[in-house]
Amino acid sequence: MDFELIVLGGGPGGYTGAIRAAKLGKKVALIEKDSLGGTCLNRGCIPTKALLHSAETYSAKAEWAELGIFAENVTLDENKIYERKQKIVSTLRDGVKSLVKANGIELIEGEGKLVDEHTVRVGDRDVTADYILLATGSVPSAGSKERPLIGVEYTLNSDDVLAAPVSGDNITIIGAGVIALEICDLLCSYWQKRNLACSR
Repeated sequence: MDFELIVLGGGPGGYTGAIRAAKLGKKVALIEKDSLGGTCLNRGCIPTKALLHSAETYSAKAEWAELGIFAENVTLDENKIYERKQKIVSTLRDGVKSLVKANGIELIEGEGKLVDEHTVRVGDRDVTADYILLATGSVPSAGSKERPLIGVEYTLNSDDVLAAPVSGDNITIIGAGVIALEICDLLCSYWQKRNLACSR
């Protein structure tokens, strides 16, 4: 066997599992096809918090005078806000990569496919291990350009909204999970003039 453990997926479950096994003395490989950190770091918890911080700071301008802070013509730059969000995500992702390396885990970049109970194929390479930990994460179920909602002219999923500023004055958010609610809060704070509806 090439390794004692192969972890398929580099999200919060995958990379923490890989690090734990490595700390226990196991020879570990971590396979990731996209970005270390998974949905939480790249397209969920972390980016929404970064964007919400900017939104909340901007929205608090109505209270500044009460605090003795006076400013005129306060504006926001959506592109700068998203640039800051991406910098935070990139810094944390680099931190995860450093942790993986520091623990002696072999990071294999590419899409892993199970061949049998001990083998994962990445491209033209077969990697074997005594055990395989599946931590493949999640993706939005619908709403992307590739998987539009039937009867809706233009749709975005949460990945799209967190990747770049949203345009348009009439927005409906379908779903009431954590990311959906945070996006709803974000859009209400940033663009209060918009006609925003949320639905479960």
